[in-house]
Amino acid sequence: GAFGGATGTVADGAAAEVVFARLRIRVNGGLVPGASYTATYPFGSQTFVATAAGTINFTNNQGCLAAPPACDFTLALPNTNVGPFLQWDPAASVPPAGYIGQPAIPHAIVGSATNVFRLSGPNVGGPGVNVVSTNLFNVTGKIFVRGSTTTSLTTAPNPSAGGQPLTLTATVSPVAPATGVPTGTIAFKDGAVTIGTAPLVNGVATLTISTLFPGAHSLTAVYSGSLDFLTSTSAAVIQNVAGNASTTTLTSSANPIKRRQAVTFTATVSPVAPATATPTGTVTFRDGTTVLATVTLVGGRASFTTTRLEAGTHPITATYSGSITFGGSASAVLNQVITP
Repeated sequence: GAFGGATGTVADGAAAEVVFARLRIRVNGGLVPGASYTATYPFGSQTFVATAAGTINFTNNQGCLAAPPACDFTLALPNTNVGPFLQWDPAASVPPAGYIGQPAIPHAIVGSATNVFRLSGPNVGGPGVNVVSTNLFNVTGKIFVRGSTTTSLTTAPNPSAGGQPLTLTATVSPVAPATGVPTGTIAFKDGAVTIGTAPLVNGVATLTISTLFPGAHSLTAVYSGSLDFLTSTSAAVIQNVAGNASTTTLTSSANPIKRRQAVTFTATVSPVAPATATPTGTVTFRDGTTVLATVTLVGGRASFTTTRLEAGTHPITATYSGSITFGGSASAVLNQVITP
């Protein structure tokens, strides 16, 4: 809430947030009129020209003092005069527990590459004194500790069939003493690969997919965290996706053949009953462990023609990669003979 009126009555501050930063540099006299002076401070540096009265009076207000428009913390960030985060130098003494400093006690600070305030220019510290500086600051602010969270993940159905819609549900909960409802985004992962994202709504995010290939998948949900809550990752859920079985056969257009004669290898991928659909995907042709080509199935068939096999016997195989609805399979070895 916010204090309102002369009585100091506590009022609801829901629509009266203030996001505001101020940089003020003042020298009330004694400077050389028209001379340049440079101020160096933890937030940067700036050069001023003294007025005819030998003064500097600079104020830079950033952010918004009242709504509307709605105050936004980012309004106070674009100017480089704001930041970095400063706090008491712990080597000097310990600040009050839970605070970055004590405003009533000037103190050395850490947090910047320039932990001093310095003003330089003609006679800035009196006749012949051209530099004045201090490493003592008044720092105030309470340290906010973001709440810890736990993330859980469920999938349904499990096991599932290839191509069947699968719903992943992530729930993010605060860990005591933290309270409230976490907000942010969940990244759903299959191993190290992100398969989708979804926003939290009342602490819950859901994602429905139908793109997992047959096999076992280690699924996790990763909470992104927020200004109020820390990130967390769920335990892995093993999602078993069943696929229809397939068989792969391999034929050669001619065997044996002479060196540099063209030969065409054809792989046929067939469903295993009770499945009846035509498999889709790719087939990889290999000569031993050497990949010759990867070809897309058309009507359950893939062909590859080559004239580059040298004289000898070549153990040719065709391996079907599988698809969302079919598991992979490999042909028997076909020994292709090439004569000189």
